[in-house]
Amino acid sequence: MSFRKARLVFILLILVVACDSPYESAEVKDLPDAQWSAQTKYSFDFKITDENVPYNFFFDVRHDMSFGFCNLFIVYNIYQKGNKKPAFTKREELELLDCKTGEPLGQGGWLKTYSNNLYDNHFYLLNEQKFPSKGDYVFEVQHYMRPDTIQSVVSVGYTLEKAE
Repeated sequence: MSFRKARLVFILLILVVACDSPYESAEVKDLPDAQWSAQTKYSFDFKITDENVPYNFFFDVRHDMSFGFCNLFIVYNIYQKGNKKPAFTKREELELLDCKTGEPLGQGGWLKTYSNNLYDNHFYLLNEQKFPSKGDYVFEVQHYMRPDTIQSVVSVGYTLEKAE
């Protein structure tokens, strides 16, 4: 396991198991060679334990300084296992960098960090949202940028937390 991956796993583990942590679950997947094809969907399994509680759901993306765009366009689906109809589906435009200055940006609830030429972004997809029922869910995400394959996206993932 690379040092970068081990460090990210360690940080997420601390966030997930920390005392009084609102995080229910989180997962990150490294992209091979920091390339993401438009045909590649990344899929993550998670569990909803209480349908009466509102949750915040975040998309996490890490990119390096050579990412050639200001924005990242994604489409995502969240569906309960065994149900073909998504509970949530949407296209999103995520602003990663200021187009004029190239400075990194974040959106509501963001956790923006910068180290070793890498930027970590934490974007709200669902804010204080109740799920239809408890059980096992799947989050699928893919990009829909103009180039079929985008470069310099190091990893993607999600974070689920109970809303406060």
